[in-house]
Amino acid sequence: MPELVSAVIKPKGRVVQQFMEYFAPKLFPDYKEIFPEIVGILERDAKRVKSGQELLTKEKVFELMWEEYTAKFPELRTMLGISPDCGRESQPYRVVFSSLDGNVDDMTFRLYGDLNPIETLRDNNVNLAIASSDLLLAKFVSLLPLDLDVVDPAVILANLPPDTTSIEYMFPLKINQARHMLVMNYRPDAISVDGKGLPVLEDETEIAVNGEYYLIYKYLFNGRYKLREGEKVEPFVLRKDGRRKYGLEIVSSGDTLLEEARRNGSDLGVFVEPIYESSAIMLVNDRRIEGIDAYRKVVDTIKEINQQLAVPLKTTKKYMEQNLANQLIR
Repeated sequence: MPELVSAVIKPKGRVVQQFMEYFAPKLFPDYKEIFPEIVGILERDAKRVKSGQELLTKEKVFELMWEEYTAKFPELRTMLGISPDCGRESQPYRVVFSSLDGNVDDMTFRLYGDLNPIETLRDNNVNLAIASSDLLLAKFVSLLPLDLDVVDPAVILANLPPDTTSIEYMFPLKINQARHMLVMNYRPDAISVDGKGLPVLEDETEIAVNGEYYLIYKYLFNGRYKLREGEKVEPFVLRKDGRRKYGLEIVSSGDTLLEEARRNGSDLGVFVEPIYESSAIMLVNDRRIEGIDAYRKVVDTIKEINQQLAVPLKTTKKYMEQNLANQLIR
């Protein structure tokens, strides 16, 4: 029986969609015809959830997946699943990636969807994880010394207390390029910056943040501002209620920000320099015994695919700046 190599990836969002688009067809050529279908289903269902249309029960979402989404390729029913989107109001059920088995370099490679890929890797439950650099920082930032340059994932792991984790950073992937940007519902003429290039607002200014990244922002701003967790950042900042509001939002192309501003009839300003830049990354853990003699071959295959890949245009910083040219504040 071939040796099993296992990996985890977030089951929803840009990382899994772009991994399915750019890496999976070459890792699993037997399924290459259905990966565009997986990407399309995940995108389509994400739009359904974001639209705030009728809240479907778990059974209704399963029926939607079974009878409509996967009618063309029934084998997708073993690769997709249903999960609540806990970060959204009413926690609607949505279609997510579940798992996929295939043969890579004469070994069985199993890819799981997991909401906490870094923690699953840290617990030695898999050999490798396709994660993102901002989530790695969020996991360990409270253990880092102050004033560290935390852009490089290798620096993050190297500066942890001894024996914190056996996770090893391998290399960045050319997908899920994104930037944590300061957004606001008005356009000031300019915003000053500090010695690190971070925007300077009045002390105690309230900034809406995604709770998942709260500790990153607290670390980077050194507690300078009041960070407000709660509802989704974009709707809160861009909803018109007569107040000037700030938020920290993850931006790739900028399309979602522009769409939300149009939907609310709101002005939109975006500070030109990212607070933090992130991308997908490859992480491994040598403490997992099963697959230890084989998983590096899978990593090498992914690295080779990555080297041949161009960064998707709409995720580049240049594209974002062109798309948001009328909203950028310098």
